Amino acid sequence: MSLSTEEIEKIEAYASALSELAGPTGGASTLVDRDTLLTEVAQLPEESLTDTDVDLDAEAPDDPESMHEDWADLVGVEALAEFSEGDWVDTPDGKGVAGEPITDGTVDDMEASSDEPVYPVALLEAAEGPSFYRESDLSSTDGPEIEDVDEPEEDVEAMAEIASAVDPEDDAEALVFGEFSYPDSWEESSTPNRAILLDAWSSMGGTFTGCRSEGLGKRLCASMKDAVWMTHDWRGGWAD
Repeated sequence: MSLSTEEIEKIEAYASALSELAGPTGGASTLVDRDTLLTEVAQLPEESLTDTDVDLDAEAPDDPESMHEDWADLVGVEALAEFSEGDWVDTPDGKGVAGEPITDGTVDDMEASSDEPVYPVALLEAAEGPSFYRESDLSSTDGPEIEDVDEPEEDVEAMAEIASAVDPEDDAEALVFGEFSYPDSWEESSTPNRAILLDAWSSMGGTFTGCRSEGLGKRLCASMKDAVWMTHDWRGGWAD
């Protein structure tokens, strides 16, 4: 069984708030018992409530990864998802950027579950659309070396500012929906545009939300995501 990052963060935030309410001598479990926290808040099955040495009331570590590992132990999860959105991964078909792991439904003739997620990957050498892989097919890697462009994501921001200056009411949405236009600096670079695109997307966390957090418009981020995945299909989810 595996929890998504969103689920873990939800539990962590709830437990942290409870700990603050309980005061310095208390802890989350002084207000809400462990089983209630896990079954009602996290909505985990009762069989996941295994004995654990993790202290629910321990002070939360500064390191989020360490915190996630503690939660994994707490709820009896053997391992969290190995790869996160925006991670560069090696696949049997070359390098790419991972998307959110699919944990339900069928995709590319593979049954996805929390125990056996399926990862969509935007390949560097993709001909069309995403490719899908089991976790065991992937390994962590570095992105390609980007020449002539120091901060690709900043070029996207600059492009958005130009569009906004042309039409202040447009909020950088002058770009045609679903048709992402590469900044001039990318076009002039000796590095393939797709490599720069994926590097920029990875730098933004590999998500629409991450793109929006850079202050970019919805349509620009949507069109950029279209370009990353080479399809509009992400809007409806990958699984059948």
